[in-house]
Amino acid sequence: MEAPSPEAPDSDLAPIEAPQPTAKDFHLQEYGALRAEILMTLAEIRKNEMIVVVSIAAIYSWFFGGDHPSLREAIGGSATRYAAPTLSLFLALVGYGRQKSLEYALLAIADYISRVEARFADPLLKGWASGSFSRECLSNDTKPNAFNLFRSLFWSSIVAFNLAVLIALAATAP
Repeated sequence: MEAPSPEAPDSDLAPIEAPQPTAKDFHLQEYGALRAEILMTLAEIRKNEMIVVVSIAAIYSWFFGGDHPSLREAIGGSATRYAAPTLSLFLALVGYGRQKSLEYALLAIADYISRVEARFADPLLKGWASGSFSRECLSNDTKPNAFNLFRSLFWSSIVAFNLAVLIALAATAP
């Protein structure tokens, strides 16, 4: 028996079609991409916190670790004593601003996920709103949770520490 030629397919056989993606397929694909973006943003938040803490520690250890006559000459006299705490406070405030921008990025992802879930809802798939890490988790308007509590405590303590150092230096000024 002869094999059918590719030019003249056998009319008895139906052509094989690729399966069409379903809403569930799209839902799962979208979750994979959004999960990667969320994990990247959370890693960036942790990196931001680490960079601020290490930078402030480096500034204080350098500044209070020895005598810096060239810095005194550049800044001028008694203002030198306020340089490290002022720079550290500035870094803390910039780090806090960066943190807020990353949190707003997470909120944008949460809004998008909510829209995707509303459009491609599947009762078998538990979504963002039903999870423990939801949009409400990121919002300051809800009851306290570990994420909000740690975030607030972390940045408040860094800013308070730097303000306390500035106040102590001002109180002991000659």
